Amino acid sequence: MSHFILTATGPDLPDIEKQLFNSVTQHHGHTIESNMSHMGGHFTGMMLFNIEPHNTYALKSSLKAIEYSGIHVEIEPSEEREGYNKHIAINVIADDSPELLSDVARILTEKRVRLGNVQMDTLSAPYTGEALQRIQAKLFYPADTTLDTIQASLESLSPELMVEFSPATESDVTPPPPPA
Repeated sequence: MSHFILTATGPDLPDIEKQLFNSVTQHHGHTIESNMSHMGGHFTGMMLFNIEPHNTYALKSSLKAIEYSGIHVEIEPSEEREGYNKHIAINVIADDSPELLSDVARILTEKRVRLGNVQMDTLSAPYTGEALQRIQAKLFYPADTTLDTIQASLESLSPELMVEFSPATESDVTPPPPPA
């Protein structure tokens, strides 16, 4: 079996996930990991799956029906990146700042840490009601990088910045609770 990445973007259709997963399954593919997102009336999805190479042509043909509904679908071969054998979920909370995510990404890149499955939202600080930003993500990092090093580097951005690590789960990040 070979690994492939499926990406799909377009209008937010009610059953788009079902159509994508069914197409892969019907052609004897096995989904390994997926990330589906709905925002502002649009859909974006990525799926890592394995399938026998001789089944990919039939899969691509069956996905043409989805494309007629306005969804753009691509399938590309994929290979695992070597060296990023550790992963963990991270939760960062800091004062609301337009550059917070780019600063976090810069520091993680400097430490050879990959950022995945990022979710970001704004919430109110307890007691003061001030706006805070929360970043939840999955980090992939090499064995020679420690969580203490990652945490110290991120906390150097601001004395008010909080970093918490937790074991990565199947969903990789906990979705933010609905607004109160």
